[in-house]
Amino acid sequence: MENLAVDALSPLVIPVLAQFAAKLAGKLLAPSDALAIAGFVRRLANAMLPKNLYSQYACVTAAIRREVSFQSSHRGA
Repeated sequence: MENLAVDALSPLVIPVLAQFAAKLAGKLLAPSDALAIAGFVRRLANAMLPKNLYSQYACVTAAIRREVSFQSSHRGA
């Protein structure tokens, strides 16, 4: 299952995450910039993953739905 998630992402995502981690470790990003980048990468990864990736795990699906609901209700707050 873990390999399916990794294989579903573009190979370009790995260097982006590595650079992001390096920038965070070096404290080269402002917290607001880091949050914006993390949110963008999360949305990008969600868009790239198959929609049925977690369909066989009801508890994971429920947690994802709660997170999406929370993010949607707090957008722009």
